Amino acid sequence: MFVRTGPAVANRAVDDHGLVLTVRTERAVAERTRPGQFFMIRRPGPSFPLLSRPFSIFDADPESGDLSFLYEVVGLGTALLRDVRPGDPVTLVGPLGNAFVPDASAERHFLVAGGVGIAPFLYLARCIGSESRGGVTVLFGARTSSHLLGISEFERAGVRVEVATDDGSRGHRGTSVDLLRETIRAAGDGARLGLYACGPNAMLRAVKDLVSPARKCQISLEARMACGFGACVGCAFPVSAPTAEGHRFALVCKEGTVFEAGSVLFEKAGT
Repeated sequence: MFVRTGPAVANRAVDDHGLVLTVRTERAVAERTRPGQFFMIRRPGPSFPLLSRPFSIFDADPESGDLSFLYEVVGLGTALLRDVRPGDPVTLVGPLGNAFVPDASAERHFLVAGGVGIAPFLYLARCIGSESRGGVTVLFGARTSSHLLGISEFERAGVRVEVATDDGSRGHRGTSVDLLRETIRAAGDGARLGLYACGPNAMLRAVKDLVSPARKCQISLEARMACGFGACVGCAFPVSAPTAEGHRFALVCKEGTVFEAGSVLFEKAGT
């Protein structure tokens, strides 16, 4: 884990609601960063809220040391990040958590995203493309076409994207889980698929119900985090365990954010 304050290189709008903040840090930080990990981010100074905010790594450039983060303005913390200008200092703590592990045996890889859950998948798609023989497809769902955050970044990188929107304003009318269901059906029982998902807990539970126990799927949980490294114990989530109760509580920031879908007990969390 590193604690670094570096200059913002860019903070640009992408598509209708998304922004990408790029911060320059040391090459060693970018080299250590893996897809699925996150950083706690804050602007130095008294104007920023007391607590940092967690953001998944969107992209990393080990050559320059640049780290990029996709976000949407939803509250005070992200509104203040929107005001960052090139050259402004930004403090990063990370990389934190574990990472997605590309399945080297998979014939094809499908990255299932809901809303801002798209954030970890550009870097993951790049890593899979360089490390695996299988093709990569992103299954991306959002409320409307205007909420397909960062989709232009994937298209610019040459990553194949299939889209679903709740209102049918772009792509399939429905969800990314609907796209995954059709993908699995079309592939057949014997297909070796690498499956990875990130999004709201309700979406992830639907993914788990669809794929488990027949297929493995790595999911990245969303959780409120005050510290990012386990001190506050605010991101505990039930996972299966050989106990009398059949479960224990894992800290998403330390043991995740990536878990095997079959191990996560959404029903115990009430989601």
